[in-house]
This record gives sequence, structure tokens and C-alpha cells, in this order.
Amino acid sequence: MLTGKIDGYIAFHSLSIIWYSLRIPDEGKRMWLRDICSILTVVGASHEQVLEAIDNVQFKDFEDCLQDECARKVHADCLITCNIKDFKTAKTKVYSPDELVGIIN
Repeated sequence: MLTGKIDGYIAFHSLSIIWYSLRIPDEGKRMWLRDICSILTVVGASHEQVLEAIDNVQFKDFEDCLQDECARKVHADCLITCNIKDFKTAKTKVYSPDELVGIIN
């Protein structure tokens, strides 16, 4: 069981993925992104981390590798994803949303 405060982050490039995934008018998209950014801190990857992600052949999905690099930048304890199978080579510990709920409850 986890006690105390949890700091949450979102990778910068996830915002554009969310934007293009939402099938609502632009003002609704802006509202969603503002709400997300009021809860989670946006984090990017350094130039060096992006280059490392480009060269990381262990990750099949470049976007997933960027997620891991963004988590490393903030020294995150873990990364939460519904796509655990693609994070087998992640440098950050990975949990599913359900596993996170089990940890914080």
C-alpha cells in the first residue's frame, strides 16, 4: 500500500496523441488537455534522450521508448500503461492501471 502524495507526469508527445484521438470539437479537446495538464505535469525528453531513443533497437515502438525516456528524465518510480508487453525492455518499472490501483489502495 502506498501512502502520501503521488506526483503524476505525462509525456509531452502524449498530448498530441490525445488531441488527435478525441473525436470532439476543438474547444472540447482544449478543455480535456487543460484538465489533464492541471492534474499532471508535462515532461519532455532531452535532445540526448531522443537520440538514445532513436538508437534503442530494443523497443519496437519509438513512441513507447520516448515514454520511457520521459519517465527517466523525472526519475519516475514507474510508468503506467495498458500496453505492458511493449515495455519489456523499459528502464522504468511498468504497471498496468489496474496494478496501480492495487498499489495505491
